[in-house]
Amino acid sequence: MEESLNEGPDAGLPLQYIIENLPEAFYIIDVEGVILYANLKGLELCGIKPEDIGKQNFFSYWVEENKRILWFDSVMKGGRSDGFEMQLKNPSGKEIWAVASSITTQYQGQVCILATVSNITEKKRLEAALKRNEEKCSLLTEFTADVVWVYNLRSGSFTYLSPSYFELTGFTVEEGLANGLSAHVMPESYAVSQEFLEKNQDDFLENPSAQKHYLMEVRLQRKDGDGVWVEVSIKYRYNEDGEIETIGVSRNIEERKQAENDIRYLSYHDQLTGLFNRRFYEEELEKEKFQENLPFALLLCDINGLKLTNDAFGHMVGDDLLKRFAGILAEKLRSGDVAARIGGDEFVLLLPKTDQEAAEKLAARIRAGIEQSNAENPDLPMLSVSFGWAVKKNAEEKFEMTFLQAEERMYSQKLREGVSRKNEMVQLVLQKLFARNQREFAHSENVGRLSMAIGAAMGLQITALEELRTLGRLHDIGKVGISENILNKQGKLSEGDRMEIRRHPEIGYQILRSADKYASIAEAVLSHHEWYDGSGYPRKLKGQEILLGARIIAVTEAYDKLINGDNFCKPVSRQAAASELLAGAGTKFDPEIVELFLSEVIEPMATA
Repeated sequence: MEESLNEGPDAGLPLQYIIENLPEAFYIIDVEGVILYANLKGLELCGIKPEDIGKQNFFSYWVEENKRILWFDSVMKGGRSDGFEMQLKNPSGKEIWAVASSITTQYQGQVCILATVSNITEKKRLEAALKRNEEKCSLLTEFTADVVWVYNLRSGSFTYLSPSYFELTGFTVEEGLANGLSAHVMPESYAVSQEFLEKNQDDFLENPSAQKHYLMEVRLQRKDGDGVWVEVSIKYRYNEDGEIETIGVSRNIEERKQAENDIRYLSYHDQLTGLFNRRFYEEELEKEKFQENLPFALLLCDINGLKLTNDAFGHMVGDDLLKRFAGILAEKLRSGDVAARIGGDEFVLLLPKTDQEAAEKLAARIRAGIEQSNAENPDLPMLSVSFGWAVKKNAEEKFEMTFLQAEERMYSQKLREGVSRKNEMVQLVLQKLFARNQREFAHSENVGRLSMAIGAAMGLQITALEELRTLGRLHDIGKVGISENILNKQGKLSEGDRMEIRRHPEIGYQILRSADKYASIAEAVLSHHEWYDGSGYPRKLKGQEILLGARIIAVTEAYDKLINGDNFCKPVSRQAAASELLAGAGTKFDPEIVELFLSEVIEPMATA
């Protein structure tokens, strides 16, 4: 090594020029660490100037002293050290990663270390970034709930499965890697998966640089035998051996699929009965499946008196009536028949390959089921249904005409049977009320008898007298819709209780007005708690605005409650009851009816 190596350009030595301009840092360091020579890159790396040569100590730049000692010992003992990584911090505080190749040499009459040092700071930064990225990727694949996998299309095997595979399927990763695609998916998904992979592989081969992602939904095989729906996202690539493989992510969508199925079910089914709904029925008609299943019968069903049931017993009981009928249909229909609820009380049955005789037999079976249900449930409202059917025999016939024929027959039957059914329903409602409260039966009979007596004293015709008696018996029928706890409550009623009881005239009105036999007394039932001075309920009628029957019932009902008592007051004498009626004449009661009742009905009874 030349002694004049650091003497400057005047020396004119080619070797010195080369060393000065090397792209790597070049140092000569004595055994104490003093820098005796540094080329231009060496000055730059350490952040020093030419005048600092001989003053700066290379050992002071080391971040880790133990590493410096290890490097120094390896050079001095072995005579050389290759590729030794070091972390330095120069006088300006800048940290540098470097790799050095070093040998011992004689320089200026002493043993020194000649070192070529490469700055690998950027490389180390990239390595650290890459490591952090790999750690993140590892975290993502190792701890994500989604299954990350790699599938080799040539071998038909999985080469990687993330640990979440076990959580998803119950199979260990080792079991999964040992199996082919057919063991990973349910049988119904295997052919679909194969077709999906092959089709998109062709797409990849046409343009490998497109980097497309593909999505599909399949059912994976679980170890317990069940399947689990997953959404699969895949991407194709060439591996290091030049083989095509797919990198995929499988996400559990079982809950989503269940929600989709629930939504689909709700969109095509009636929520109350579980039968198909009008939307499904109309879409079935649009498909015109009946053209392939001639003769095609249509059977319409309409529940009689549903509104009356709702008014009398409440909508929950009406809903139960609908569900009872739906259950009968589900039991009696054949495979391939379709039952849909298309309105509040309307049902339609679509019957493929069914002629007139078969449709009539089906209607008879449903009727028999209804009769059996009524017999088995004597305490429930009676189920009554009107039917109408028609048959589309050839493709030329319009379905609309078939529907109209069935509808006409149904309404014809409803007119014949509906009136009697509603009248029967009113009697059933009355029986239910009396069964709940025996006092109501005696009260209704008394009011009917006394009201008929007032009518006779007025000289009314026999039909009017019979109507008054019926009115008396039915005037409180609306109490069937009032809580039994309130009706049988002993002592003082709360304001809420009183408000509830005041609903019974309106409930009674709704029940009776739908039945032809009792429609004529419905208005009087609605008005029997109106006061003569207009301060009653529910409509604040006064004087002659109140029907005669209602004014009569107001008097006879009050009198019967006074002399016989009820849950809220004790009975009083006839004389006290008469005084009470006289006190209310002109306010609560029609004064003329009170006078007539006391003089022509009560007085004769007292002297009899």
